[in-house]
Amino acid sequence: MPSASSSSETSTGLDSARVVLFCGTDEFLAGKAAREYVDKRCPPEEAAFGLEVVEGACDSGEAAAGAVRRCLDGLRTVGFFGTGKVVWLRDISFFRSGDAAKGDEIKGALKELVEEVDAGLPEGVCLVLSAGEVDGRSAVVKAVKEKGVIREFNIPDKGYKVDGYAREFVAERLKEAGLRGQGEVAGLIVERAGPDSRLLAQEVDKLRVYVGTRDTVTAADVAAIVSPGRERAAWDLADAFMNRNLVEALGVARSLQFMGVHGVALVINLQYRIRELLVLKICLEKGWLRLGGSPGWAKAEWSVRGEEAEEFLGAMSPDPRKANPFASGRKAEAAKGFKVATLQRCEALAVTTHEQMLSGAAPADLLLERMLILMLGGARKR
Repeated sequence: MPSASSSSETSTGLDSARVVLFCGTDEFLAGKAAREYVDKRCPPEEAAFGLEVVEGACDSGEAAAGAVRRCLDGLRTVGFFGTGKVVWLRDISFFRSGDAAKGDEIKGALKELVEEVDAGLPEGVCLVLSAGEVDGRSAVVKAVKEKGVIREFNIPDKGYKVDGYAREFVAERLKEAGLRGQGEVAGLIVERAGPDSRLLAQEVDKLRVYVGTRDTVTAADVAAIVSPGRERAAWDLADAFMNRNLVEALGVARSLQFMGVHGVALVINLQYRIRELLVLKICLEKGWLRLGGSPGWAKAEWSVRGEEAEEFLGAMSPDPRKANPFASGRKAEAAKGFKVATLQRCEALAVTTHEQMLSGAAPADLLLERMLILMLGGARKR
């Protein structure tokens, strides 16, 4: 699982802290960590008397102030039979900007909470806070940092690191579910479903049920059961083109348009894929690229020498040599089945279809299907 960063941790450590804040841009992991921590501090069999949960998801300042005051009441009430007590204010929405964070009432309630934390909680009482992204300058966050522990779960800021973070998350979830991924399965799941941790966790749970008694997840399993994200789903059309499967391509196109994806977006996405295949095909023919890896899991291996190769590849943005080697290998393997002239014809056809869609020459769905038939109508189905 992607690791959490700890902004502050007292000398006594997380297990004995009186105040703990779980937060970060990865709200799913922050909430999951908070749930696990609460269960550890107050096991389910003791929850009836030792746990008080207050919902912090509020859409107004008045509701937020009420949640904070219920939390304060819980902190000030001794547990039954003198046992320890955990108060969990969860899914907090008013630690960042928005209507729930505005108004004198919520500001006054948060001031009381800060004073309570600063004064020190009663013996045996633990306050757990869970939220999404928080403002480190807020008085509450500063008080927790001073008196307790903050655990942050943040998605990388740089876009190119997000997929790696998501793949690591999926690999860990597969391991927790007792599953092994065949080849680059974790990457395929992320490619299909997107990088959102909550959705990825749901897809792994679906795979666990789908594979039954098997402990290995294959690429076919991912294609069969993992739901494509709306943006990622457009890649299915490009994959159908790579497989030269007209029936599959028409079915995917109709499904995506039913989902509300405009034909222009699909043509542009397909045009990018055709260009990728064309570049990879040229590189294969010139010997700048060869395929390694195992059957079905081709890996792109670059051996670029000479001024011509550097001039051709160096001028591209992004540089194909910097792409994931397995993703590039899969595309290069498909590119071998096309002729350069065929790919050039398909690219020109995509450009023409795009122009026709923008001019309103005919309905976008008809133009898209016509384009696919002209591209793949004579192709052999694999």
